[in-house]
Amino acid sequence: MSETAMRAIATFGDVPRELNIYDGRTGSPVSARYTSLTRKMCRDKIDKKWWSAVQITRPIRRGEPDHAWLWADKFGEVQADFRGHMQALGVETSHDSVLQGALLYATNSSSMLEEVSDGSRPPAVWIAYLATAPWNRSRVMEPDSGRYNGVGSALLKMAITHSYFRQGEGRVNLSAVSHPDTLSWYEQKGFVRCNDPEEERILLELPASAARRHLRKWGLQ
Repeated sequence: MSETAMRAIATFGDVPRELNIYDGRTGSPVSARYTSLTRKMCRDKIDKKWWSAVQITRPIRRGEPDHAWLWADKFGEVQADFRGHMQALGVETSHDSVLQGALLYATNSSSMLEEVSDGSRPPAVWIAYLATAPWNRSRVMEPDSGRYNGVGSALLKMAITHSYFRQGEGRVNLSAVSHPDTLSWYEQKGFVRCNDPEEERILLELPASAARRHLRKWGLQ
């Protein structure tokens, strides 16, 4: 990214809302955009659409930890828990406005891994819920590939970027669902576990050192 382009992104609000995701079979770019989610959108575009639009067996569906989530309820819960600090974003394809993935997060978290010299913890973003539409998951659609790739990465990018602009240096933390593919995906992005492996809850964090490689790639370092 050029120096001029870097100067143009001075705040989180300057981050471009247009992006490309990729056709799961051909790898060709597909025009998409970030959109701000409302509770009604969560109900109409996720709860009423995502799982009814795929023809899969009951065991496969039950194998997805989020299959029973009601996003409209999750939206309300996160909004109540974090009040003015909640952000709700989706990625939708430009040609049909179909919601391909969703993210609920809060901007007032702090690091679970790092302390500064005075004993306080540096800022971080907390991901409450992140998921892609089931038709974008190769493990759900097997033997077919997922319809679109890059949706989850695009949503994670926004959380990391928001952390950067909140002086969190890209730190992001979350409580992950217990699915090996999900844990592997976060680990590949640079997340590390923050709590005892014997504990049922899985707490992960993207430390600043790992966030830097993402930020450099996007021209923000």
